[in-house]
Amino acid sequence: MKPFISLILIFILSDANAQFRAIMENVKSGNKEIYDVYAAKNRYRYEFTQDGEKMIVIVSPEINKTWVLLPAKKFYLEETCDGIMSRQNDPVQAYLMMKKYYTEKAAGKEDVEGFTCDKKEIFADDEKIITAWFAPSLNFTLKMVNHMAKDTYMNMRDIREWNPNMELFKVPEGYTQVDVRMRPVIPEPPAPDKWETQKVQMPY
Repeated sequence: MKPFISLILIFILSDANAQFRAIMENVKSGNKEIYDVYAAKNRYRYEFTQDGEKMIVIVSPEINKTWVLLPAKKFYLEETCDGIMSRQNDPVQAYLMMKKYYTEKAAGKEDVEGFTCDKKEIFADDEKIITAWFAPSLNFTLKMVNHMAKDTYMNMRDIREWNPNMELFKVPEGYTQVDVRMRPVIPEPPAPDKWETQKVQMPY
């Protein structure tokens, strides 16, 4: 009975535009961070605690935007998906950046957490530096190993369906945009509706 239930779950997740929630273990040099992951309609969201402070990362690849939220201060940073803040907190975008500069090779297929994954390896010359397992049915990377750093890897678990709340993929009202030095970002004033031309005679 269990294999049948598992097949139904895979069908539900695949048929729902990769709508799922899961737990991610993101380990950097042996330091483990636990992420709650929410995904829907090609967007995804991480919730985790870093240095005692809750953080939220919202990623919208279709518009190349990442927002890093600091709920305690009601601050948020906005940058492209390949920005440094995004890559530091998002192993998926870090992997996509590596693909741009090094060589990716297919390494067959393997099952991860009950999902068939395309196994990929990234090489710098002849040295293998990254191995990743991507699940097409979820449109998401479920496992990754960084061979350049000791005890540095990511893996997903407890993958399950959910009824998406699309408000989770937006910056909440009342948040202030800041830069990387936590200074408020002052938006540029809008352009005037009408421009006036002035003639100026330069003295010689």
